[in-house]
Amino acid sequence: MLDLFKHLPLRKKEKPKSIKILQWVYLFILVFAVLSVYVLHNTDTSFLHFLRLPLFFKDSQESLGVSYISSLTVYHFTFAYFILIFGVDIVSFFNYSNEFLRRLSLWTTVFGFAIFGLMLLYFLYSLVFLWSKDASSAFSALIFFLLALFLFLLDLITYLVEERETKLEV
Repeated sequence: MLDLFKHLPLRKKEKPKSIKILQWVYLFILVFAVLSVYVLHNTDTSFLHFLRLPLFFKDSQESLGVSYISSLTVYHFTFAYFILIFGVDIVSFFNYSNEFLRRLSLWTTVFGFAIFGLMLLYFLYSLVFLWSKDASSAFSALIFFLLALFLFLLDLITYLVEERETKLEV
């Protein structure tokens, strides 16, 4: 009797629409971020000056009391973690049926709260202290604060979607 059903394919669980949307949002953001860094590293420093974090760190080091080298080191590690977090989430979203990847994605999302939250605090601190001192650095701080806020909110949405989908499966 069991041999009758042997030829039938196993049905793969349908990926939720929220995960389908998130996978493309994450992929777009990752590609955009990598291309932006590539463009900014390969063009003249006067091009989109307000989007260059190393110049922001150099211009604001005296006002903020944070050394350029320390800021740049933290920036490089943070960018590497950003790539890692987004990479894991993208792989997990595209291979949603893999339980291990879904759990790993949930953990990287939680880790992302710390990374993006600290970015939010740093750029809020920068914005407050540079607001009346240096207009161009304050504008850069505002741009990066808004970017960090966007990434933090995206991470929060991802966490809520992953938690909801995990509870629906049980």
